[in-house]
Amino acid sequence: MGGIAYLPFASSNEKWIFAALELALLGSILAITMIGQKRRWHSRWFETRRVAEYVRHALVMLPLGVVRAPSRWPKGAETSWPEWYARRSLREAGLPRAQLSQAYLVSVLRNLLATHVEQQRDYHRYKAKRLATAHRNLDKLSEALFALAVLSVSTYLVLKFGGVQHWWSKDIAENSSYLFTFLGVALPTFGAAIAGIRYFGDFERFASISDVTAERLAGIHVRISQLLEGPESALDYGQVAELAREVDETVINEIESWQAVFAGKHVAVPV
Repeated sequence: MGGIAYLPFASSNEKWIFAALELALLGSILAITMIGQKRRWHSRWFETRRVAEYVRHALVMLPLGVVRAPSRWPKGAETSWPEWYARRSLREAGLPRAQLSQAYLVSVLRNLLATHVEQQRDYHRYKAKRLATAHRNLDKLSEALFALAVLSVSTYLVLKFGGVQHWWSKDIAENSSYLFTFLGVALPTFGAAIAGIRYFGDFERFASISDVTAERLAGIHVRISQLLEGPESALDYGQVAELAREVDETVINEIESWQAVFAGKHVAVPV
């Protein structure tokens, strides 16, 4: 882009300024990509994110002394230390020092499980809506840029043809040729870049994942509400523990889904 950006703004004698700017930008992109690959920036972010998600959602299970079986943990494509670290961190916390009375179970169910499920349900609904909106907006923006590129080229041809037919001065097309050349390259370039962001970002797929997760959590929240509305004496540890496991299973499935998507995204070249 920098190589032609001078056309509507400067003379050919000043082209070197724009070329130097483009070289600096390309060099920066290459340097960031190479350093990021060498230091595993993307992989390290991905791994630490996994640990954070495991620990965050495990907090609803610890007060009940419920844990996920080792065989039920997700498997990392390249590394397994996040799962290893999360399991041992949770094991170190140990069993809760509490009496599993009816009042304790109700408190855990109402103040911990219900709140956590409600927050996660609302979060995934909001996330799905935002991602779907981003998906549509990026599509529209990309299409608009390509449409503008077609309009730009068509306008120049009309001006050129009108000048030849003496409908208006030929100088109009001649004086604006650099501008239309720039637009003819810049608009589809930006349109393709936006389309690349849209495809690489997988907004639609992540929106679907959040939609499914939100629906599952909504079903669990209904069951929690039914238990809380019932007699306290009918509540037992098995029911609450089972709900905690279902919450954990739901969020772990969601984590596995976005892990599968992100694990296949390797930034090998600066795109």
